Amino acid sequence: MEGVAVAAPERGLESQRLGPAWFAVCTAAGVDPNRYRVWIHEGPEATAPPVAGSTVAVTNWSALVLPTRNLEAVLAHELAHRLALPRPVSLIVCCLSIPARLMGKALRATWKQPVVGFLLKVFFVIYALGIIGIWAWWGFTYEIVFLLSPLAAPFVVPAAARTSEMYADRIALDLGYGPALAEVFTGREYQRAQTWAAAPQQGMKDSQPLDLLVPVWMRRIAMLGIALIAAGCDAGTAGQAFVAPESSARSGMSIAPGTTAVIGLGDLQLADPGKTAKLVSLSVAGDQVGAQAGHVLGVKVYRLTDSGGIGAITEADLSGVDGNGGWQLEAPAGAFVTDGEPLGVAVLVQGEAMGTWSSDSFVVEYTIDGRRQTQRFPLGAGLCVVTNPDAGARCDP
Repeated sequence: MEGVAVAAPERGLESQRLGPAWFAVCTAAGVDPNRYRVWIHEGPEATAPPVAGSTVAVTNWSALVLPTRNLEAVLAHELAHRLALPRPVSLIVCCLSIPARLMGKALRATWKQPVVGFLLKVFFVIYALGIIGIWAWWGFTYEIVFLLSPLAAPFVVPAAARTSEMYADRIALDLGYGPALAEVFTGREYQRAQTWAAAPQQGMKDSQPLDLLVPVWMRRIAMLGIALIAAGCDAGTAGQAFVAPESSARSGMSIAPGTTAVIGLGDLQLADPGKTAKLVSLSVAGDQVGAQAGHVLGVKVYRLTDSGGIGAITEADLSGVDGNGGWQLEAPAGAFVTDGEPLGVAVLVQGEAMGTWSSDSFVVEYTIDGRRQTQRFPLGAGLCVVTNPDAGARCDP
């Protein structure tokens, strides 16, 4: 029979029943029946396991037991899976989900075993604590996603499969096979209920308090791991890489609208001479940072030279003021701060409208010794946008 391939060719009855039903479903869906192959899966279930590509699977129970209309409903359900995704995409998704599906089956088979299940639970507890420790110590990075994927995949893949089943049921309903498909599933569940009622039932085990189900030594290991993680978090945040200023200060200036001010925020000096810090980002903070008078163009760093540090100048003065060599501003991301070469920090603010703009502090995000940290400095900047900045009016934002 063209368009229908049978796993067991000698069973002509299955092929004879599948042929007319398959062509009827393809006609209702408006697809070419020869585009797909129909395979028979040995099993007592109403639907076959998921397949990919151009293959549509149906169980021999459905092929031999179901009436024609109900068999068409099952075939419509299986065809809907193929219509949901293009054939190459479905093959890729199926191949990528194989490890997660195998892991899920292995977990379901061994989770309640006395020895293997206990070892799995211990492993997952230690694995989860390790991920939490790495997250707390180094921060959230893409490595955390890879570490979490083995734990999340056995749950994500079944959830996606349930969504796919609901989509397939919806397509079968749209093709006019909703009542027939419901008869298949309800009838099959009724048969299972009868079989379960006739089977000998085992008594339920006595219930135990939750704390008795977890051994004492496992609880102690978990508490010790949490304590170590907390200690690591404290150690990672207690020490700051840069020398904090002894007092807070704010530098400011007056500019005309459209002029860009460059206001120095001090310099970054390492507290430990033997360390090297790599900057990630710099930002300013404060209640007036979003004021309409000024627009922050960025927070930059520069190398400290004989010209000294930047106080409060305009962007046009970066090439040099009073005969000095000037400054070269750089983006902070990826810049290194060493003991012999501290970096100066400056914020660039463009005057937008008449008024004042100010910041209270600046925040440094950096990595040191493989740990990602954040440090705040109480050094702010102020800006007055006026019509005539040369008038000498005092700026006190």
